[in-house]
Amino acid sequence: MSITAVTGPMFAGKSYRVDELLRSASNLGLRPLLVRPAGMYRDRDIAVGTLPETPPYAAFDLHSDDTATHLPAFDFLAVDEAQFFPLSTLIPRVMAASRTAPVVVAGLDLDYRGVPF
Repeated sequence: MSITAVTGPMFAGKSYRVDELLRSASNLGLRPLLVRPAGMYRDRDIAVGTLPETPPYAAFDLHSDDTATHLPAFDFLAVDEAQFFPLSTLIPRVMAASRTAPVVVAGLDLDYRGVPF
């Protein structure tokens, strides 16, 4: 399938774009899944943008050191705040998922000094 990267600095609208893509996938009849770091957000609006309605997709919080491989069933996978996941955890999951479903990965492309990762 495909892997799409959504990158940019803080407050650039990455999570909002992910939310739009998840809604589009849901409207096409797919089963979208949002994966994000556990404990990062107090509510959904902060987690996936500013749209107030209930998300049409499942959200699955992972601890950044989580190595479990079980995720709920999905046809479209989005990973938000990817910079908080260890590459050794994130890359194998994304590569495996992309064999059968479109994948979107969103995260920062600069550190706090403005230096690219």
